Amino acid sequence: MHMNDIPMGIAPHRALPRIRLSPEIWDAIRDRYHNGESAEALSDLFGISLSSFRVHAREGGWRRMDSPDPIVEAPPTPEDLARDERPNIGVMADIAMRRAARAVREGRLTEARGWTRVGRSLAAAARRERPGRDEA
Repeated sequence: MHMNDIPMGIAPHRALPRIRLSPEIWDAIRDRYHNGESAEALSDLFGISLSSFRVHAREGGWRRMDSPDPIVEAPPTPEDLARDERPNIGVMADIAMRRAARAVREGRLTEARGWTRVGRSLAAAARRERPGRDEA
């Protein structure tokens, strides 16, 4: 290959500008990570690569096992259980199918498959619960 054969311009791996986040933003990312958000979601949200996130997490010692335990609500009392406040399973099935559709539109097919399974399972449970009605 001759020097004249090399294309001029920005190399494909350098086409996007690199961004440098402030320490305050990295602190916010760390806090959100410790509160349960995924590394992938935070990388997408803050516009950083997943490898950059993992490097900061490793260098900063961000381990979820070091996070404080989540606040757990007290178990329901017998009075709470006596009230019939069960969720509408048909509505839950609709929500799951909407989330599946959004995941497909955003290219997250594995997540969409999971939401579809949940939606179908909930729809079947709703039909069993109310056998005389057909829910669309």
